[in-house]
Amino acid sequence: MLAFAIGVHNDMAIKPPARVGGGFIRTSYLSDKQNVLMRAVHYAQSDYAESDSLRDTHATYELAEAYANGGFQIIEGDLAQNMGSEELANQYIREMDELYEQYTGKQISAS
Repeated sequence: MLAFAIGVHNDMAIKPPARVGGGFIRTSYLSDKQNVLMRAVHYAQSDYAESDSLRDTHATYELAEAYANGGFQIIEGDLAQNMGSEELANQYIREMDELYEQYTGKQISAS
């Protein structure tokens, strides 16, 4: 989901390489909130004009895979800059905190 979020935030959807049947998303691990988020992104891609996209699970997961693939490429590029794994993890945590605050208007409390 982190790679998906990074791909969406950077508007970087890259279709994954061809595969033989199935997909890369393990749907049994997705929560209801994660499914709703992926459907919302898919619906937004239609400029909110095609409500049928909310029911098209296959297309929703294909788009999610493309965004996750784009996110993984961004992460790979960051790793290629020789960042230490702790430094990179902290950078992503800061970015996710900033996005949370930006989209919800709420600050994340340090507990």
